[in-house]
This record gives sequence, structure tokens and C-alpha cells, in this order.
Amino acid sequence: MQRPVETTVIDSKAFEILVREHHRRLLAYGISLAQNEVIAEDLVQDAFITAFLKLEKIDTPASFPAWMRSIIRNKYYEYCRKNREIPCPKEYIEQICDIHTGWDSKAEAGFDLIQLLHDCIGKLPETMGQVIKMFYMDRLSGHIIADMISCQVATVRKRLERARNSLGICIEEMKGAIE
Repeated sequence: MQRPVETTVIDSKAFEILVREHHRRLLAYGISLAQNEVIAEDLVQDAFITAFLKLEKIDTPASFPAWMRSIIRNKYYEYCRKNREIPCPKEYIEQICDIHTGWDSKAEAGFDLIQLLHDCIGKLPETMGQVIKMFYMDRLSGHIIADMISCQVATVRKRLERARNSLGICIEEMKGAIE
């Protein structure tokens, strides 16, 4: 049975809003699974298409992030089967899901951990921020980063360690200020 045109228009507009609100966190989830930003972008895009086609199956907008993560997870398993890759261990995936479920409840309260992380990265000294971006966002190895910034690999590792520690402190401080 086909749905009336008015409902489809309203649903597609609501879906568009949900996509805008949750895209970054769902992409972060995809990257956590695939360990590759390009593959994660494809998984998330495919998941959004699947979700749009099955929009009537979602209970409430509040359950959208969990529903999308299950679709992305299924797309990830599909990708692994198709490309004969070994998926992440189930325990790892369950841990990622638990973390993202925690983010859902914080997001409902107006808390955006990803934005918080970006804000904290912006507060890092340039040398640490540069290494964090190159390692985590550009996915460059420590050796390549060391060559690019003309330093030892051990220096890159130390900067990453200090940056992660600083980010943890910054996030905790900002979380405390928000809560």
C-alpha cells in the first residue's frame, strides 16, 4: 500500500532534520567500525538510504540514532563479507555501541561530545593539535607525520600522548561546566 503524498513530504523533511542532527555522530560510529573514513562515509550513506526507504519502521525520532547504528552495523558486516575482511570482534562493537548509547542520552540533554572534542582540539598548542589532526583525522602513520614535520617518531608519539591527556582533561572540565 502506498503512503499518501503529504505524509511522504512530512516524513522526508523530518528525516532530513534527523540526518543533519545525527550525521556526525553516526559517521564517528562508522569510522569506529571500519577504521577508514572513506569506507565509513559509504556505510553511513548506504544506511541513510536504507533508513529512508524503511522510514515507517522507526518508532520515534528519539530511537533514530540507535536504529541507524544497527543499520550501519549491518552494512559494515555486509561490507566485510563482500570484501572478505574480518570484522571487528563483537566485544569491541558492543563496547562502541555502549559508548554511543551513552552519547544519545547526553545529546538529548543538549550535550554534543563531538563538538566538545573539536573545541578542545582547538585549545591545544599548535604542535599537539597538528599531530592529533594528522594522526586521527588524516589517518597518517607516526612515521609519515615525523617525516612531514621533521622530527623523530618518538616525538610524534609523545605529542600524541600529551595531546590525548590534555583532551581528556579539557573534555572533563567542559563536561563539568555544562552539567
